[in-house]
Amino acid sequence: MSPLLQSAVAIGVDIGGTSTKTAVVGEGPSVLKRRQLPMDSTETPAAVVEKLSVMLRELQTECGDTRLPVGIGCAGLVDSQSGVVRTSPNLPAWRNVPLVKMLSRELGIAAVLDNDANVFSIAEGLYGAARDSRHAVFMTLGTGVGGGLKLDGEIYTGSCGFAGEIGHITVDPDGPVCSCGSRGCLESFVGSARIVQRARMLIEEEGKQQEWLAFGIASLDELSAKDVGRAARDKNDIAVRVFEEIGEYIGIAVASVVNLLNPDIIVIGGGVSNVGAPLFQAVRAAVTRRAMGPSSECVKIEPAKLGEDAGVIGAAMKAAGIQEG
Repeated sequence: MSPLLQSAVAIGVDIGGTSTKTAVVGEGPSVLKRRQLPMDSTETPAAVVEKLSVMLRELQTECGDTRLPVGIGCAGLVDSQSGVVRTSPNLPAWRNVPLVKMLSRELGIAAVLDNDANVFSIAEGLYGAARDSRHAVFMTLGTGVGGGLKLDGEIYTGSCGFAGEIGHITVDPDGPVCSCGSRGCLESFVGSARIVQRARMLIEEEGKQQEWLAFGIASLDELSAKDVGRAARDKNDIAVRVFEEIGEYIGIAVASVVNLLNPDIIVIGGGVSNVGAPLFQAVRAAVTRRAMGPSSECVKIEPAKLGEDAGVIGAAMKAAGIQEG
């Protein structure tokens, strides 16, 4: 066993739609070892748990501790108290899955489970952009929009464990139907599918197809949110406008949260946030216009600092019982 692995405090698991990341995490935090498991959204929960448990047992053995705690983050409606995944946008076949019970039975220890945005919040609250804040709001931007809350120094999950769903704040009552069944949710305006949809629409309206093929895509049918983000960082006019639009919608939702909670900081992470300035400038401008003056003046809106490791770090810290700085 590597001496380095002797400093492990827990294993973190970040369940995604295309892959599940696992990592041995030490204090600091430090990611000591990584593994990745390809995911098929059509697989049954039992099949996923079987493969995941094999990987986790191997990591525990390498660390010389078969009782090393395991924490799991999963997108969707997650009941952390009962350890059940109610629904997950990444895994449409998963409904009311007793994930903790299933995995704990395989490993012989009690795993812990939380929403992926909550474990992101734990990590960024302890070690990232909000480490010096007692009142913070966290957002993750990707396929969907996740959210978490740190109030008076503690992660807040509400009476049933589902607090922080900022992606389902209504920003337009006549807007498109959201995956949750409601209409006009923030998520339906700023998710990765919407970014691609708006970019294609503007490219076709303005006849800029050839210009966009220079970004290395074979056709607009292959356009991804990452492509649009890369174009925005290169100051492409259409791409910048797309991110300014979604920044405005995010700002509408964030302004309401700022008025309600008066946080010190809004931390925004996830793949979509990697575009940087075009998005953050638009969000900050919208919040300044829409939030009450005193509240908007004392809140910072900042990018997350831990990158793709935030999920596994936060899940591991939850398993180790470390959730407050």
